[in-house]
Amino acid sequence: MGHLILRVYPIVLRSRPWKPHNTSSGIMFVSVGWRSLEPEMHYVPDSDCVLCRALGGKTGRASVGWELGLKDITLNTDLVWKLYGLKIPSVLKVIESHQDQVSCIPPSGVVLGYSARTAIEIFAVGNSVLGIQGHPEFSEDVMLDLLKSRLARGTISEELYKEGELSFKDGQPDEEALTGLCKAFLKSREVI
Repeated sequence: MGHLILRVYPIVLRSRPWKPHNTSSGIMFVSVGWRSLEPEMHYVPDSDCVLCRALGGKTGRASVGWELGLKDITLNTDLVWKLYGLKIPSVLKVIESHQDQVSCIPPSGVVLGYSARTAIEIFAVGNSVLGIQGHPEFSEDVMLDLLKSRLARGTISEELYKEGELSFKDGQPDEEALTGLCKAFLKSREVI
């Protein structure tokens, strides 16, 4: 069985062996051999953007600016079922905190989820790579503290702060479904 290490960003790769590479955003583990009898899961720090670029996709600043707070993500439930054998609701509430985004998925990748303002919220490459733009590991308290900190530093405006704060009036993150997606990914056995 592999292991999953989550710090802040929920990006997971599967395969081995891995070779660490320093990047401006931290350590990234890059596979030096894509075939393995016993896959391991590893965390790739600092968002799906780093993962996407490492695999040949494109990223950049979101033309719509910051995405902050609780947002609705529409899922391609047929693809989720095909990849992971998981029945999942077609719309999930996910905590967002980004202004960068994936603009073009890696070769062989598929888009599993999108939102009104972000075309690629969740992507996969086979059963071996899962990139999530949102933050299933964040709670409302963590997000509200992050919003307050960004407002105090002048990183975001009062308007963006209020928008993010008010987004939680519409409900809470779909933690159970998001946990189910991550577990289904971790249990999948195909290695690209």
